Amino acid sequence: MAASSRSPDWKPLLVCLLVGGGLAWLAGVHAVLPVLMAGTAVMAAAASVVSWRKHGMHFGGMAAHLGLGISLCAMVLAGNGSQSSSQEMAVDVPVQLFGHEIVYKGQRFADDMSAKYYRYTVDGREVEALTKLHANGEDAAREPAIDKSSTGDIYIAPTPAKDTGRMELMLKRGKMEMDDQFAYRYEQVDIQPQPDGRFLVTADVAVTDGGTVEHVQPTILATQDGGTSQPVPIYDGQKRIRLTGVNGEQTQIRLEILPSLEDEAALPITASVSTKPYIWILWLGSVLVCLGTLAAVRR
Repeated sequence: MAASSRSPDWKPLLVCLLVGGGLAWLAGVHAVLPVLMAGTAVMAAAASVVSWRKHGMHFGGMAAHLGLGISLCAMVLAGNGSQSSSQEMAVDVPVQLFGHEIVYKGQRFADDMSAKYYRYTVDGREVEALTKLHANGEDAAREPAIDKSSTGDIYIAPTPAKDTGRMELMLKRGKMEMDDQFAYRYEQVDIQPQPDGRFLVTADVAVTDGGTVEHVQPTILATQDGGTSQPVPIYDGQKRIRLTGVNGEQTQIRLEILPSLEDEAALPITASVSTKPYIWILWLGSVLVCLGTLAAVRR
């Protein structure tokens, strides 16, 4: 009789074992041990609820054990069910990855040029990856784009295009050098000491498209170890130039030629795409552990 009365208590726990294992299988976890771990974690979480309902455990202890169980299950799902791939992406060309449609929408730049954003849609939802920029326009720090859904998170970490369309020119005073579109001539340079010990270097550069001549004054805030400079647009932004160096005799300067913001934003990129199935369950479990612990301490 005792054995018969206890047997119904195991049925819901066994169901939870199967549910946890099945959830792991659906999340892409097909190794035996992780599937068993996920099922056992869900079963242990259910056992704490059963114990609480039968007054064998207080609410705080139940919530903490429940949170711990589902957190362990989430770790198995996210850790063993994760997938990743490196993918070339062109603007507005859909890519199918891990059952999702990802479209790269190009870049946008912050108004103060302190950051740029790589824009994507994941199954129609818009997300952005942030890249913070140094004062000279080089990448400083990156944050991936994250698409959150009920089935998990998708992380998209872009890397700059292999061919950025940038080039360097060394200009001697009074001599002309060309790229594929314009010709450049270094005219003169002005150097002004700054109160902080740096030097503001301003070069006068004549640019021509063969029909007209435009004078621009790119600058660099120089120190003994280098300097920082911002790109200057030429011919209504068709390209940009940046002063990156001046020799000691001031007879030669170094320019970086950059494409327009629109052309740079449309360049294809490489992105690392990874999935974390049901990662939100981990945060839910963590919250339950904290709430349960607080309730137990209060009691």
